Amino acid sequence: LCWNNNTHCWHDLDASTGDQRPGIYPSNWTPLWATVESSIPFELPEGVAEASVGGLEKSGLLCSSGILTSTYVSGEQWDAPNLWAPLQHMVVVGLAEIPGRGAELARDLATRWVNVCDQAW
Repeated sequence: LCWNNNTHCWHDLDASTGDQRPGIYPSNWTPLWATVESSIPFELPEGVAEASVGGLEKSGLLCSSGILTSTYVSGEQWDAPNLWAPLQHMVVVGLAEIPGRGAELARDLATRWVNVCDQAW
């Protein structure tokens, strides 16, 4: 219902129309990291985790410093070019649980974030 085969992520559903809402945000991949610390057993369908890693890589959210809060430049703090520390943590922890490319991307994003924090302070 919320999974999108084109963007390889989950989208909010507009209850009034039944359509998926457009927009790319890190929260579109929440099922990847929501299952990591969950006491509720949940398993993604086969191939979905791997496909979603590819979707995240193509999303436009990845930058030299980590993962953007959105792909939109609005001047607001919750949009690009801003990054949010808790979001970096959630994404890295979730990706680290996906063998192969997911774990590699987790290490890469963690390194980007630590490096930019080191440069800033």
